[in-house]
Amino acid sequence: MTRHGDAHEDYVHPWQERVCRLAGGGPLEDALGPDPSAAPAERWTSFDRAVRGWGRYARLPGPARMTGERTFAWPWNRPRPPAGSRFGLRPPPEPLGEGEVALALCHPDGRVREAALAHAAGFPRLLPLVVVRCTDWAGPVRERARTLLDEVLDGPGGLPAAVALGPVVLTVSRRDHGGWLHERLLAALAGLPEEAALQLEASPDLGMRRLGVRLALREGRWPLAELASRAARGNSDPLAARLCADAALAALPEAPEAEAAAALGVLLTARAPWTRSAGVTALRAAGRTTEARPFLTDRSPLVRACARWAVKAHGEDPAVRYRALCADPADPALPQWAPYGLAECGGRADAELLRPLLVHPAAGVRARAVAGLRLLGGVRPEPLLPLLADPAPAVAREAALALLPYGRQVPAGTLAALVGPEHPAHTRMAAFRLIRANGGPALREAALAALDAHDGKLRDTAVGALAAWYAPLRVPAGDPDVAAALARCRQALDRYEVQDLHRRLGLRG
Repeated sequence: MTRHGDAHEDYVHPWQERVCRLAGGGPLEDALGPDPSAAPAERWTSFDRAVRGWGRYARLPGPARMTGERTFAWPWNRPRPPAGSRFGLRPPPEPLGEGEVALALCHPDGRVREAALAHAAGFPRLLPLVVVRCTDWAGPVRERARTLLDEVLDGPGGLPAAVALGPVVLTVSRRDHGGWLHERLLAALAGLPEEAALQLEASPDLGMRRLGVRLALREGRWPLAELASRAARGNSDPLAARLCADAALAALPEAPEAEAAAALGVLLTARAPWTRSAGVTALRAAGRTTEARPFLTDRSPLVRACARWAVKAHGEDPAVRYRALCADPADPALPQWAPYGLAECGGRADAELLRPLLVHPAAGVRARAVAGLRLLGGVRPEPLLPLLADPAPAVAREAALALLPYGRQVPAGTLAALVGPEHPAHTRMAAFRLIRANGGPALREAALAALDAHDGKLRDTAVGALAAWYAPLRVPAGDPDVAAALARCRQALDRYEVQDLHRRLGLRG
């Protein structure tokens, strides 16, 4: 069977093949994997789209019946319903199989989907499709599916069912008519016992883990120490860390002094920037603004901004503090983010304090001094040129970025010399970046010189520059310079990479 409108007769989409196997009498595992009960939410929604989409165009093989005179076909030649029957649906002469009900729940005809819901209760593994039908565009289907879901969630196994169906609910609740589903899930999970709450925290679905955090915060299950600890260790999920940090900030004013101090210490030493910024904000609320001074040189711009706000609230000017830190260009204890912090809140005149830091023994200070000069608009090309050959890659990158607007003022010979193979990869890349920004004949020569670079990023950049240089005619077959460069590449690269270079440059061989 082919995709509708596809000219290739042997083309079969993976989902189309799965649906065909299921329609041919195969088990549900053929379509949804070895364990349908553990299938992710996206697999159920993809199955629904596949059945509803291909059911409009292709007659799927295998038995497809629903009731006596009212056949469940794909999708033509449905006989007219007999008089006196709403849809002509009568109980089937024999029970329907799980695969047939699954297909019927996703049938393009809304009347068939509605009728299939009457049989879905007998197949617990099909409850995710019932959840999908709760957002159906057809009102009768939607209402019947919601009634069935209510019966399941209100029954004795309602809580485990709510936990199991949660990922599908969260996925489809973003659709039209999905608000009811979200509210119904929250109601079913209200007052979770400890065991179920731990099950939510260990769920493989990110949305369910976040929902567990929101429910725990709404019900006030975690004390202040637990909130601070969760906020501090929430690197795997920044949103959960932010929620816990916000809750900890709200609880700090009402907590005992010792407990609040311990929680604040945990927040201030967290790795996540949002959590540290929450701690600095709490320092301001607690009137301990002097303790925010060390965070003026934090590696996170968010934390630095919060620290400046706290210091200003104490009546100090953070720029004065930064100037005092940057006053001695030979100070080995100078925090590396102090120069950039000064650029964030200082003025153009502060560039004079940053220029001596370009030769500071710490690479981090040199890199942030260059970035600070760029931020203040105080870049001068001459002092930054030697930094292109700096042994620290971060310094070379910042220098190249700062020199980009002044590329025409940099001698082309200086940049060409830095692209040579005797220089480290980060120096060659920084120089080539400036050459490419300037363009002109120097770009072709630099790209040819960089073709045999062992650094894959530089080599790919050089190939892209050459391809742009020779477009739209591509590389002439007899270009001796390109031929020599590619000959050098054969010594440094394997034959597959060389063939790729030929293809990208439009060459044969």
